[in-house]
Amino acid sequence: ALATVSVELLGFFFYYREFNKVVLVPIHNYIIRPLLAVIPMALYLLWGSNELNLNLFLLIFTGIIVYFALMLLMKGVKREEMELIYGSLVRNQK
Repeated sequence: ALATVSVELLGFFFYYREFNKVVLVPIHNYIIRPLLAVIPMALYLLWGSNELNLNLFLLIFTGIIVYFALMLLMKGVKREEMELIYGSLVRNQK
């Protein structure tokens, strides 16, 4: 698993460098908030699995909630995006 992640990160670096020769994309604007939301979520998941011995499915579900709550608090997800997601979920249930 470590080799796969390493190769993917290395490939991303090379793709990004070559793509920036064509179009400049400020990627740091899109990565900082999700990284800041992932750190507390990961700590919660470690705490939930080690200390609380929570079920895997409960950990996944609550981890998703923690991540999106942090993204909303940091304004990493805009209101329009949330309305779009909600609208697509409601429309698919009809």
